[in-house]
Amino acid sequence: PYTLQLRLKEHDPKNELEVNNTFTLANLLIDEEVSGKINTSKDKDFFLIKSNSKQEYFISLVPSEELDLQFEIFDKNRNKLYKVDNGKTGTNEIMPNFISTGNFYIVVKSRLSGNPQESNYTLTYKSSKVTKDKEAEPNDTMAKANVIAKKITGYISQKGDIDIYRMSYPSIVKNQFIIEGVADGIIQVSLTDPFGNIIKSKKVRGERTVKIQEMVDQRGY
Repeated sequence: PYTLQLRLKEHDPKNELEVNNTFTLANLLIDEEVSGKINTSKDKDFFLIKSNSKQEYFISLVPSEELDLQFEIFDKNRNKLYKVDNGKTGTNEIMPNFISTGNFYIVVKSRLSGNPQESNYTLTYKSSKVTKDKEAEPNDTMAKANVIAKKITGYISQKGDIDIYRMSYPSIVKNQFIIEGVADGIIQVSLTDPFGNIIKSKKVRGERTVKIQEMVDQRGY
């Protein structure tokens, strides 16, 4: 004969709960931090964040030294919005300014084949109110351009990221644009006419400050 014992333990919401490899089985994130594990190279971990208001989210994925991770963001209808995959093995992946008006999903997965011995990671997020002085993603097309008044802070969220801002005036004005660069990075700033044709471009290397003077005929980007 044998004896079978069953012990129940309350789940800690700060730890991933397997199985969570589909949208239907996604873990609901209650706290702002969760610890997870990539069990195989094909493992995907789905998480759901619920919200009923417009919020800005700072999302960070911190892997162990042997992991090369990426994460994707899907809206409540399971449409993919972003893929964040900028770092190398053992480096963090960050989405600094994701804007959402409701529920959304985060999917974590590995880029490497094989099963690393150390496969743990930490996923964190912080939410805040959306303000007009910060870039609101997505704004990579003229139709989705952010309106800029005097000053705005933007982010290079991923490789090849394009941020478009719109300026509107009642008449022709002469503007001076002051661009502050980012440490260890190179960004290119272009001014366009109302139809998106580039008038002037400048590269900003590192933390330099570059000034551009240009006439804006009622509307520009």
